[in-house]
Amino acid sequence: MPHGRLSLVGLALFAVGSACSSGDAAAVDRTLDGTWVVTEIDGQPIVSGENTEVVPFLEIDAGEAVGSFGCNSGAASLVVDGDVLDVVEAGSEDEACASVTVSFAENAISEVLATRRIGLTLEDGRMVWVAAGRQIILTEAAEPPP
Repeated sequence: MPHGRLSLVGLALFAVGSACSSGDAAAVDRTLDGTWVVTEIDGQPIVSGENTEVVPFLEIDAGEAVGSFGCNSGAASLVVDGDVLDVVEAGSEDEACASVTVSFAENAISEVLATRRIGLTLEDGRMVWVAAGRQIILTEAAEPPP
């Protein structure tokens, strides 16, 4: 996974512990591996240049996720448990967002990750998260948005 790309866009990422406590590489779930772009939050499309300056995204590799939540970057360790996504560890920068629309995305993603257990649906290149009274739709992408 190209973590260097995140550094190039100025994201200060930090390491989190591995979700796989046994260290057994065969136990690592790669179901979510790839780049996921947030395309909808609570029924509102997230469109660069229209209602947000920065489109939130995650890059996931072997359960370790890094990305941009809007104006802050973050990281999380994720484990798929059937139709639930367990957030083992998560953290992000804590800078105020200048834009209301960026704050909307940032707050929604942070609220959902903070629940630690997220309803998960994967279908046709779409990942749907449901938690904290919110629904976030992520779409698989070839690379993070510019």
